[in-house]
Amino acid sequence: MIEVHIRHGEASAETNWGVTEDGKRQAMTAAAYLRTHFPEGFTVGVHSGVRRAVETAELLGLSTISWRTDARLREAEWRGGIEPQGVSFWQEAYDRVAAACEDLDNYKEDNKVVVSHGGTLRMVRAYREGLVGQRHELLFQAPYKYFTNCQMIIYSDKDPETGVLEPQRLWVKSVCPWNEGQFGHDWLAVSK
Repeated sequence: MIEVHIRHGEASAETNWGVTEDGKRQAMTAAAYLRTHFPEGFTVGVHSGVRRAVETAELLGLSTISWRTDARLREAEWRGGIEPQGVSFWQEAYDRVAAACEDLDNYKEDNKVVVSHGGTLRMVRAYREGLVGQRHELLFQAPYKYFTNCQMIIYSDKDPETGVLEPQRLWVKSVCPWNEGQFGHDWLAVSK
């Protein structure tokens, strides 16, 4: 199983929060990365339903899947500026995203691709990597803090070195396809 979470391409108020020309280039680079690194393809595709996520999903060119919308993957009702960091804001976001991830778990054998938002990716990492409770402060530190446009968080249940399936472990890797040195990291093992 491969599960790839992608932040949408660059968007702006000038495009009514649609993907900009730079965002289109970012998405096309992400599409090339997916084709190169996952030639087996994807069978499940989900996006948040927000315009910039829908447009990014379309630009990925994954014609073998039918995209579905999951509104629980929306970030919040704010755009840019200072991040709201109140406990109730993050708890509500975590609960929504955790429920969406639990639904994705029903597709155990499928390769999945999900297009959403930076705040959503932070909550995905919190859920998938156990960054809750005493460890939640890690969400606000590198490599967890930053998610640039079209950055990918990739999960695998196979050891990336041996290819052996490990049912009790996950591996995670962060990649920015259009600038692989930015905000990425090598494969990390995490317990389920």
